[in-house]
Amino acid sequence: MKSRALFKCIIPISMCYISIMICADLLVYKFVSMPFGYTTAATLVFPLWFILNDVIAEVYGPKLCWQMIWMGYIVQSFFNLFIYFGIHIASPPGWNLQAYFDLVLGNLFRIELTTVIIFLISIYINIRLLTKWKILMRGKYFWLRSIGSSGIGEAIYSILNIWPMLLGSLALSKLPILIFWSIAIKILYTIILAYPATILVNFLKRVDGDFNDGIDFNPFKQDKNNPLQAEINNGNKFAC
Repeated sequence: MKSRALFKCIIPISMCYISIMICADLLVYKFVSMPFGYTTAATLVFPLWFILNDVIAEVYGPKLCWQMIWMGYIVQSFFNLFIYFGIHIASPPGWNLQAYFDLVLGNLFRIELTTVIIFLISIYINIRLLTKWKILMRGKYFWLRSIGSSGIGEAIYSILNIWPMLLGSLALSKLPILIFWSIAIKILYTIILAYPATILVNFLKRVDGDFNDGIDFNPFKQDKNNPLQAEINNGNKFAC
């Protein structure tokens, strides 16, 4: 089994991961028109986050995926901290653009604190379903498992998260239609991205190997007795 130290693609994947996390928060308050309503621009970025978690969990295992999530939130917290102090430094007289910075960047900590617990719940369900189904399907049909697990996780995230995140900045009567479009777009986006994600998974497995640490979702602990780990220990390879 290949050591994590030999992974060639983990650095660019990590950089993409952090970029998606930050972009999703920055675009929360940018609304986008839809044929029958509207949604936030973050909805167009957020499915990439779930898909990338699927790819990481599929190739490198859920344990490394969770480590990526924790480190992502740590880096995002540093980013938000620097932004907070940067926009609150005293400005020169006559500079009148402060309100725009407050509008776009002033709520990043609120967004992160609001989303972190709900995201952890939804991504836990997502990764668990993806990995459980990997065992049942003998490692095949990643595209189908990704659509199913990400769709469920994204729906849970949208239903639980949009209410507290946008409550007060948007009329209560408009939140249901926003949630509906958020779920619909995310699921459609996930279906569209499933094939490219499968190509990426196959590429990563060829370059870095199929490192999978089982179905223990605690990043600090490994269950060596679970069925998936037993298959790996016996030398059986999973097909994508």
